[in-house]
Amino acid sequence: HLDYLLISSQFHAMGLALPHVVAGDNLLFFPFGVIMRRCGAFFIKRSFKNEPIFPVVFARYVKQLIRDEFPVEFFIEGGRSRTGKLLPPKIGMLGIVADAAANNRPDRKVSLLPISISYEQIAEGNSYAHELTGGKKKTESFGTMLRASSVLKKRFGKVYLRVGEPIVLNHEIESYCSNWKDISSEDKREFLFEVGERVMYEIGQNML
Repeated sequence: HLDYLLISSQFHAMGLALPHVVAGDNLLFFPFGVIMRRCGAFFIKRSFKNEPIFPVVFARYVKQLIRDEFPVEFFIEGGRSRTGKLLPPKIGMLGIVADAAANNRPDRKVSLLPISISYEQIAEGNSYAHELTGGKKKTESFGTMLRASSVLKKRFGKVYLRVGEPIVLNHEIESYCSNWKDISSEDKREFLFEVGERVMYEIGQNML
C-alpha cells in the first residue's frame, strides 16, 4: 500500500495536483477508509457481477474527473505479483478512460503515464513467502494494518520510481477508428488489450 502514497508524495513535492486513486473496496474499513479518502482514494468493487447500477455510476464519476482534468491513478495489472513478474493488463478501468477520452472536447487530450516502482527490499517479504508456498492472502483489517505499522521503524533500502513514455490515448483511438462509438465491443477489447500491453511494456522497461 506504499505504492500510491509514494506517488502522491512525489506529486506533492513537485507542486502537481494530487491524483485521485482507484482503490479496492477491501480497504474500505474504519478508520483506514476515511484516511484513504482524504488521501485521494475512491473505491471500486472487486466484481461488478449482479451490480447493474454501480458500474454505471462509477464510470460517470471517472468520466467527470477526466473532464475536469483531474489526474486519475489506477493499477492496470489489477493485482500484485508475488514473484516480481508483471501480470497481464486488466482493461475494465482502461475502457472507462478510453470512453472518457473519446467523449472529451477535441482540444482536451487524455494521456496514459506508465509508472514503475521498484523496491530494494519489500516490507511484505514474509507474507509473500507464505503465499508463494500455498498460503492464503490475509484480508486487510484495522488490526493487521496496526500490526504492520512496525515496518515504519525499519529500513528497507531505496525505492526507485521511474516514469515511461506517455501514450496519448486520443491519438491511439483516432488512428484505430473514425468513430469510437461505432466499433464493436470485440474490436474495443482488442484495442484496449493492445494499449494495455504497451503500458505494461513501458512499465517493464523502467523496472530495476
